[in-house]
Amino acid sequence: MLLKLSTVAAVVLLAVASSTQAFPTTSPSLLHSSDCFLAPIISSIEADTIPDSYFVVFKDGVRVSEHSAWVRELHHQDVAANGAMWDGGEFGDEFMGGVRHVYDMGSFQGLAGRFRPEVLNEIRKNPD
Repeated sequence: MLLKLSTVAAVVLLAVASSTQAFPTTSPSLLHSSDCFLAPIISSIEADTIPDSYFVVFKDGVRVSEHSAWVRELHHQDVAANGAMWDGGEFGDEFMGGVRHVYDMGSFQGLAGRFRPEVLNEIRKNPD
């Protein structure tokens, strides 16, 4: 589940295609071949959003440490290819993105971070 970070609470629901794998076995890649079954991004219309910032909520059974490491690696690949900073949003180009927090609190598991659109799309393609 992806939650757009906002200053107003937003309810976000993510429909993700089910998978038999608990975690992808291939190495992370920004060149994923399929745009099918992208998880939706949902935000409250009234919310003041933080640009490029999201909550990613994991499905039940996902290994938090492994999936968080996979997202960090995606971001690392993006930084290697495009540089560590980007222009955009209220933070300007001095705010570095990536995973900011990891949550593993019983029934709520996920992470919060700031990602370029290309990284976000790879996260959205992952069935977990």
